[in-house]
Amino acid sequence: MLPWEADMLVLSASGFLYEVEIKISIADLKRDRSKRKWSPAFQEYRATTNIRGMWFAMPESVWQHKDAEAAVPDIAGVIVINPDERPSRMASVVRRCKPNKSARALTDRERFKLARLGMMRYWTRNPLDSPAE
Repeated sequence: MLPWEADMLVLSASGFLYEVEIKISIADLKRDRSKRKWSPAFQEYRATTNIRGMWFAMPESVWQHKDAEAAVPDIAGVIVINPDERPSRMASVVRRCKPNKSARALTDRERFKLARLGMMRYWTRNPLDSPAE
């Protein structure tokens, strides 16, 4: 559904699609900036997609690094994960994303396609299906 790889796609109740990039280290976060999807030319194209907003999710320790904020694109929001917190407080939004106002809600057909692709990925990558070592 997208011309680039996404770690996670989230479909809101109102039918809008959000992309979440999951980062596990500061090196991982910095490396993401070199991807084609952050080039100025690609950003113009990206504005025409149905991605309503872009988020980065990362451990609190990564976000606290001195270079973290500069490594996250201005349009992206930030979700910080702290696994030591109780489940209701494990994730917190520290910066909201800038919405792509030209994005539209997905049609029922597009929602079905997204669900089908997600299940295909689940069944082809499920570690429980792997042979025992």
